[in-house]
Amino acid sequence: PKIAHDVQLAPCVAATAISKGPAMSWRLILAVPWPSPLSKLDLLQLPACPTETHRIIQCVIDNNLKRLKQLLKENNINDIDPYTKCKDSITPLTAAVVTHNRNIFTLLLQQGADPNNASALGFTSLHHVSLYKAPLDFAEKLLEARYNPNGCNLQVYSPLQAAAINNRHYVVKVLISAGALVIAISPIDPKHVTHNEKISQMIHKLALTGDKFCSEITYFLDVSIAVQSKTPEQVFKTFDSHMLLEDPQTHLTMVRLKVFLL
Repeated sequence: PKIAHDVQLAPCVAATAISKGPAMSWRLILAVPWPSPLSKLDLLQLPACPTETHRIIQCVIDNNLKRLKQLLKENNINDIDPYTKCKDSITPLTAAVVTHNRNIFTLLLQQGADPNNASALGFTSLHHVSLYKAPLDFAEKLLEARYNPNGCNLQVYSPLQAAAINNRHYVVKVLISAGALVIAISPIDPKHVTHNEKISQMIHKLALTGDKFCSEITYFLDVSIAVQSKTPEQVFKTFDSHMLLEDPQTHLTMVRLKVFLL
């Protein structure tokens, strides 16, 4: 969707005006629990969720390739349309990810589907790889199609964070290889503290397997999480022995990063 306006209302609330054609609608994002499989992500969209699935999305679900090709001649391949299962409006490419439909997924990429297009709730196709447990090669092909490994700015969670929260460590690995940033979630909800712990655990787990980048980034991820709940004195005391380490992403030393974060 084309984002016309983005207005911050409060630390945990944002309203976004979405323009699609001549119509304009507002949606409210608020940190609250969401039903499975989105239970680990904290979003509420107003107005109400879709009550029926669009015919283009239904073609993907039914694996009706002939009908899908006909409809795409009359519709933009990157438009978002309602899908009741996701409680969201998504692109046909994302629908192929959700349904693990490899043939339609490949066809849509060949026909120029944009892997960076976000849903009405701000999820990209790569978010859905983790949310709906799609095979790893879906993530790899999205990245080959020049998917932005850091996703878009419409979501609280990056694709890497969503992958870590959903225990998709192979997806985390390919995202890191593609240049995705390993960062903590800015906590606007108590659940984000738990999610940051899961992200940290995932990166530590990969570090133990011999991943050099993860071994280096763990200290910086942990300090960025620590400053969210600890006093400056506690943070300095805990990470004192790592002061001269350099963040492989920002190239800031630990001491400079601490000053910046605190």
